[in-house]
Amino acid sequence: DEALRDYARCMGGLLARGEDPALCADHRARLEARFSEYVRKYSVYHDIVLLGSDGQVLARLDAQGAQGRSSDALVNEALNTTASYIETFRPSDLFPAQGPVLIYAYRVTDTDGEALAVLALCFSFANETRRIFANLAQARDWTVLALLDPGGTVIACSDPHHLPVGAQVERVLERDWDIVRFAGREYLATTRRTQGYQGYTGPGWLGHAMIPLEHA
Repeated sequence: DEALRDYARCMGGLLARGEDPALCADHRARLEARFSEYVRKYSVYHDIVLLGSDGQVLARLDAQGAQGRSSDALVNEALNTTASYIETFRPSDLFPAQGPVLIYAYRVTDTDGEALAVLALCFSFANETRRIFANLAQARDWTVLALLDPGGTVIACSDPHHLPVGAQVERVLERDWDIVRFAGREYLATTRRTQGYQGYTGPGWLGHAMIPLEHA
């Protein structure tokens, strides 16, 4: 994307010469407006951040987000990966005081392949999982739906008061269903691995459903 390249070159040159980054302020405003247009089209993202190869925030859609320099390892990972992109789900200093954030990142390269910056797309994880659960849940349905990490820790849930994020649950992967215990109650439960979507299989998350045994 030439808009990204041009701005990354502009900022890289200014910073290398020790000049005021404000000289690129108009250019930054145009790029951030481009970010806003992208998010309006692809509504699954809530923020876009352009970072220098040293972690310096060069431009950001969310003006209230952390500025300055990031020490998140995703910068180095994106600069050196041999994959098409990197995907991280963990706390980040780009979002201080928040829990894990789902971020997709990749390097911005010049025409000769030199790395100029790193672009990070920040996924609206909470909003999207809430929407998905709402579409799946039925009225008066006692089933609790959740996403688990590979170890069985809840990372999103249709009823966080019932099954809190961060809780550990027993996975049921080798059988169609089983009776499990959680918080002093018995549940009918099942866990499923992803079947993938257009070749994308995600970071190993699991789908999990459980219903109180007396309502099964």
